[in-house]
Amino acid sequence: MQSNTQQTNQNNVVQTGNITNAQGNVQPTETLVSGQQIGSTTQPIAITNIVDQKQLTPEEIKKQQEKKQLDEFLSKATDLEKKEKYGDAIQNYQEAHKLAIQIYGENHPHVADSNIKIGIIHALNKDNGKAKSFLEKGLEAKTARVGKLHPEVLDAYITIGNATFEKQGEFAQEYFKKAHQIVKDLIMEAHKRN
Repeated sequence: MQSNTQQTNQNNVVQTGNITNAQGNVQPTETLVSGQQIGSTTQPIAITNIVDQKQLTPEEIKKQQEKKQLDEFLSKATDLEKKEKYGDAIQNYQEAHKLAIQIYGENHPHVADSNIKIGIIHALNKDNGKAKSFLEKGLEAKTARVGKLHPEVLDAYITIGNATFEKQGEFAQEYFKKAHQIVKDLIMEAHKRN
């Protein structure tokens, strides 16, 4: 859903974006803002999404705002990464990382992925010490959650290798070797079961 908040009208309805229905038609989504007059401004105390008629608490509103801000940092960081402005990309990824921890908690998969992404950007920026620190932290979190011999961990090693191969071949090779070892271990484990 694309968010493009507009001013409220007399009925306190805000168009907050568009949603595609089951028939593929794009429809605007609207949010009803209920407020309390404090001085010359109205402070929102409840927001109802008209599409699903769900009343949001102030905590849910805050979480939605944080997730929107997280998406903005990630989008900006991705754009900067594509332009090879790695220093600026790292700053935005780190801001996104802080928000991900705040929103999801330290042990969430998004936080592990965030550590890996920051590590990859440090590697592309040829700061291998910082890169390895972030990568290992992300990989440790994934391994602790799903185990070493899991496709998610294997995919993380391959992703790191692929992302860094062009600019840091030897660095990438280390992660490809670890991915290869996981594949070998998975094959050995499968043979033991049969």
